[in-house]
Amino acid sequence: FSEYAQTFGLSSVLRVNGSIDLLKLFIANDIPVVVKTWLKKDEDIGHFRIVRGFDENAKVLIQDDSYQGPNKRISYFEFMSMWQPFNYGYIIVYPKEKEELVFAILGKERDERVAWQNARARAQEETQLDPDNVYPWFNLSASAYHLGDYSASIEAFEKVEARLPRRMLWYQTEPILAYRELGKLDRVFAVIDRILTNGNRAYSELYQIRGEIFLEQGDKERAKQEFELALQYNKNFEPAKEALARLR
Repeated sequence: FSEYAQTFGLSSVLRVNGSIDLLKLFIANDIPVVVKTWLKKDEDIGHFRIVRGFDENAKVLIQDDSYQGPNKRISYFEFMSMWQPFNYGYIIVYPKEKEELVFAILGKERDERVAWQNARARAQEETQLDPDNVYPWFNLSASAYHLGDYSASIEAFEKVEARLPRRMLWYQTEPILAYRELGKLDRVFAVIDRILTNGNRAYSELYQIRGEIFLEQGDKERAKQEFELALQYNKNFEPAKEALARLR
């Protein structure tokens, strides 16, 4: 995403642990925010939306959306429920002249690791507030992965694995990557196979992971097949292009 933004002379910052107050602060400074949420409450289809306004009296955010149309109003409560499954992640896209302002608003979370640390603490608190909610546990898994605590990532994931929405891992692969870091390749392959055979065969990132593992094992032919599958489903997938170029 960062490289794409640069083609328009823009910079971008991806962070987790967002909040309604943070969104309002960016919007008040004329900086729209791209967020990733479920498309609808209680539905497991991921969706990017651009939040560009708010009405504090009505407690709603205002978004423009290629799917749901312009000026859509979403209550703070509904928005948070759709945002939580993605660790309250958000993207700021901004011109160079607003960089200092963006970093000032981010504060200590200008440091990406600090944002992940805060996300982990928030997820831990939310697991206590609502132990039956699967999303804080998944957020805990993702945050632990990004902090290099792979065992904790897997432990949190396995607490709710059987109860996660079917498409949960379509959008966030941290548990798979944590298994790989720990050398638990049987689990890597099992989870990937479950996703690819359960409605999402066109998942280039998963073929890439398998290809890299086969390459590490010295099986160049199987690795090549996986990289080619990654490109079959996404001809612009650069990691697979680069991997195949190295194999030639």
